[in-house]
Amino acid sequence: MHRIALLAACVLVLGGALSEAAGAAAPDFVPGRVLVRYAPGTAVAQRVAAREHVGATSARALRGLPGTEIVELGHGVAVADAVADLKGRDGVAVVQPDYVYRPEAVPDDASFFQQWGLNNTGQTVNGTAGTPDADIDAPEAWDVTTGSDTLVVGVIDTGFNTQHPDLAPNIFVNAAEAAGTPGVDDDANGRIDDVTGFDFVNHNGVVSDDIERHGSLVASVIGQRGANGIGGSGVAQRVRILPLQAVTPLGGVATSAASEAIPYAKAMGARIINMSFGDYNATPNAVLTAAMDAAPDILFTTSAGNDGTDNDTRPHWPSNLAATRGNVMATANTTSSDALSASSSYGATTVDVAAPGANIFGVFVPTDPANVFSENFSAGLPGSWSAGGAWNVAAEPTGQMSLTDSPGVSYGNNSDTAATSGSFPLPGNQSLTFCDVNHSRIRKLQTGDFYRVEVLVNGGAPVLIEQLDVDSAGTGFVSGSPGFARLGGTSAQLRFRLISNNDGIVNDGVHVDNIDVHCGPTTAAQYRFSGGTSFSSPATAGVAALILSINPGLTPSAVKALIRANVDPVPALAGKVVSNGRLNADKAVRAAAPPPPPPPPPPPDTRAALLSSYALLPATFRAFRAGASVRAAAVRRAPRPYGTRLRFRVDEAVRVRLQVHRRAAGRRVGRSCLAPTRARRRRPACTRYLLKGTYSMPGQLNGLVTRRFTGRIAGRALAPALYRLTLLATDLAGNRSLPARRNFRVVSR
Repeated sequence: MHRIALLAACVLVLGGALSEAAGAAAPDFVPGRVLVRYAPGTAVAQRVAAREHVGATSARALRGLPGTEIVELGHGVAVADAVADLKGRDGVAVVQPDYVYRPEAVPDDASFFQQWGLNNTGQTVNGTAGTPDADIDAPEAWDVTTGSDTLVVGVIDTGFNTQHPDLAPNIFVNAAEAAGTPGVDDDANGRIDDVTGFDFVNHNGVVSDDIERHGSLVASVIGQRGANGIGGSGVAQRVRILPLQAVTPLGGVATSAASEAIPYAKAMGARIINMSFGDYNATPNAVLTAAMDAAPDILFTTSAGNDGTDNDTRPHWPSNLAATRGNVMATANTTSSDALSASSSYGATTVDVAAPGANIFGVFVPTDPANVFSENFSAGLPGSWSAGGAWNVAAEPTGQMSLTDSPGVSYGNNSDTAATSGSFPLPGNQSLTFCDVNHSRIRKLQTGDFYRVEVLVNGGAPVLIEQLDVDSAGTGFVSGSPGFARLGGTSAQLRFRLISNNDGIVNDGVHVDNIDVHCGPTTAAQYRFSGGTSFSSPATAGVAALILSINPGLTPSAVKALIRANVDPVPALAGKVVSNGRLNADKAVRAAAPPPPPPPPPPPDTRAALLSSYALLPATFRAFRAGASVRAAAVRRAPRPYGTRLRFRVDEAVRVRLQVHRRAAGRRVGRSCLAPTRARRRRPACTRYLLKGTYSMPGQLNGLVTRRFTGRIAGRALAPALYRLTLLATDLAGNRSLPARRNFRVVSR
């Protein structure tokens, strides 16, 4: 089963055989096209015969993948029939549809900027409180490296807003084309004017994010410019991001475009390619797999999917290649509280790691505030419009005038009708590369009946930009804003179309109002929040870029192993991903960095600590009885308190030992003061000191120290008498301070 790649407004699941019936809702492959890989040595005549067998109108080589062709089918030839007819023909090794994969994001409304995934302090993002340190420790990793201005990371996606001031400094620039002549393939790589990447669907060097606004946010997670005073920062603050645009007009990444983008990125020097798209299928995409296998020196970071599915049992491609390829990594999505997102797919053997992917802040692609076309039908159907069938302007029950397919009645059975606007000019500024068709609409449709929005650029063939087959939520008007690439056009027309089947069941149809067309992108520094594994995968790519910036000799498999081995273990991920943990940039970067040289030994410390501010207050007190608490010793009782307050200051970390001596009368004998005896009575009187005990104060002390001295030593209370308290401080280098002494008296109770 394949998931359909559509605009964010509509995702439909098809089961069973391939389907592309007229009016079908957004196929999961490009209509009218198959991809064919021929066996080595297949003769030209065999290739021609295969094409003729399915009525092919044209075929071209899929660049970078030898023996593979993109075959355009003749009118009325179904993709499913062509695949079945070509299987088993002489020389055909592989034949498959040109599958379209959906970008794996779930957009949120932007509220305020806070990149919890890089540094989570427990802050609240979009109403959700986080858990401190449920992040990838990016600031800690940036103490080691912020990336490299020479490391190239390719991004196969919907393109970028290369004008955004937070992306522009880190966008890859092809120097040969930038300094060359417009319209000329200056570097002879077969791509004209690929100054900042290439669009592999429209085959030009304009890579604006014109359909889903997805690639810009993905790119900003990898490498939004850091430390520039605006917006946020990517995981790699400094990097070269290569835009590889592969989006179809209806959204989703085409296999053919992605497969051509990979060898191009390899030629441009990419070390990493991020692929934030995917789908479910029983068998892998052979053509895309072959393109990835042909680039073993590139690390592919892929999104695990947003279906809450176990990818071990329901294969998801291309991410499931991570289980068998050392250069492919799959990433699941965690919340700001370190839970596995409910929408995130997982796999104990097929998904490598998880990374933040909910409420992710990144770059937005704004349009110019000035509109280029507007219509609210307040004066009826404009004369410049053409209306087929029953299309006309009528009043809604609310009195609002709107364009509708069948005023006052249900639409017809088995019909195909449309209303087309007059031609309106597009902006002269060709840097505005896409336009949004903002409009409000009501849809009431029956199964098998479809509403389409199409655009005709420069009067050319209509291009489908939105297709819906579901009713609007509620009863009123809702907003829609499909976009289209102008591709250098100077004018455009809009077509609103209704297609019904022949089942005999009809409904009210479609009402359209308040059309307002804006073009972009602009250079405004705008941002938004979004979520999904689309934004977990580029976090992994960003960490890989940091690793390669400090250790560029690592192979893709070595980078993958480093990232998996240096995660933060998270209970919610146990058994859900191979590593059982969430991405940690700091651990991975430090594990990849060569060990720093040992610091030079410090000069020997020969200075003794200085004791000062030494005091005993009061110096006369009662010794507190043994076994009582120190707190009780602080209670003063007249006329003397119990215990005394000891205070001193030291200027470095030291260990302190106390000595308590009892003062006693003695007689001087030489240099000694000895106990008085009858024989010594005529000797000079002196004061001698008898050691009563010592006490080592716990821990390393520094600064001002205050303690309560209770008059006890070795657990016993001192008897009433005169005493001397001596402090001796020894620093960590073993230097001993001069002794600090204070006399005190213990009085009777």
